[in-house]
Amino acid sequence: MTMWDGVCRNKKLVRCGDAVIDCGGDRLITEWIDPRSYGAWRVFVESIPLARQFAEQYRAYGFSMAHYLIYAIWGWVNKNVSYKYDEKYVDYWDDPSELYSEPRFGDCEDASILCQSAIECALPYDVAKKFYTKLAIGYVTIQNSWYGHAWVYYYCDEPLVKKRVVLECTLDDVVKPTMFIEGVTYHPTVLATSRSYEVVCTCERCKAMLAYLSGTATREKVNWARVKLSEELKEVTL
Repeated sequence: MTMWDGVCRNKKLVRCGDAVIDCGGDRLITEWIDPRSYGAWRVFVESIPLARQFAEQYRAYGFSMAHYLIYAIWGWVNKNVSYKYDEKYVDYWDDPSELYSEPRFGDCEDASILCQSAIECALPYDVAKKFYTKLAIGYVTIQNSWYGHAWVYYYCDEPLVKKRVVLECTLDDVVKPTMFIEGVTYHPTVLATSRSYEVVCTCERCKAMLAYLSGTATREKVNWARVKLSEELKEVTL
């Protein structure tokens, strides 16, 4: 497999009867993250009251407002975006403004792209670099199986935390910041912002994800690879 060129192909697909119509999905992964979009801006604005609530509730810890804004945006996405699977073998990636419009339904990459876009909208570039929030495309292992997934990584550089945490964007609601999801292990393949991306792993499962992103493998083929590799995992203690 050649090195992925960062272009997500066939990601803007709609089904019309028995035909799948390509609506122009050849875009760099960085272009999906759009902090200048109306949707990203609205999520940022609507998250400010929750950020202030966090700041008041946890003021004894002395965190900066940027910390609370990140968690508030994450909370907004989980509370307002309902999870919905795309149609079988058809993957439709929503732009941030599309997902902001009601009704708000989307799957993991839709909600994660919106979350990352709103965080970048809220924080100046130099602040965002310090706090290290990145869209992650990869897979998760749950028990003895693995599944393609998307989420946001957040590295808090403040003294009381100093760790990278997962911002899972497919929860029903968020009452307070959560560091991890029990029983789920996250394996990133690609990390991205609106400015850059990097491939961080090329194991066999990550190669399957990259092939899917590049349009050289269908979801059906990736699912077949997932089942095949999951069989190999049965003898492994995760």
